[in-house]
Amino acid sequence: LIVLFTDLIDPIASQALMKSLQAFSHQHLFMIVTLSDSNLLSSAAQMPWSTQQAYQKGIAMDLLQVRHTALQAMTKHQGALIVDVPPERLDESVIHQYLQVKLRNRL
Repeated sequence: LIVLFTDLIDPIASQALMKSLQAFSHQHLFMIVTLSDSNLLSSAAQMPWSTQQAYQKGIAMDLLQVRHTALQAMTKHQGALIVDVPPERLDESVIHQYLQVKLRNRL
C-alpha cells in the first residue's frame, strides 16, 4: 500500500501523476489522499450577484471538475483508493480506509 498525499488542482500535474502511478499500479495498491477546499466548494455553490462572483464561481466549478476527473481516472485506470475529505476529517478517513483495505485482504 502506497499512500500519496497530493493536491490535484493543475490538470498537467494530474496527468504527470497518473503516468507515474501506471509504472507501479500493477504491483502496489495506491491510496490517493487529497484535501477538499471548503472555500472552493462554497464558491462553486454560491449564487453570483456580480460579474466578479460569476467569474469566481466559473473558475471554482472548473477546478472542481478537473479534480473530479483526475480522481475518477486514477480509480478507473490504476485502481487507486481515493480519500478526498476536509482537513478536519483527514486522520480518521485515512485510518478508516486503511482498515477497510486490511479487512478486505487487499494487501
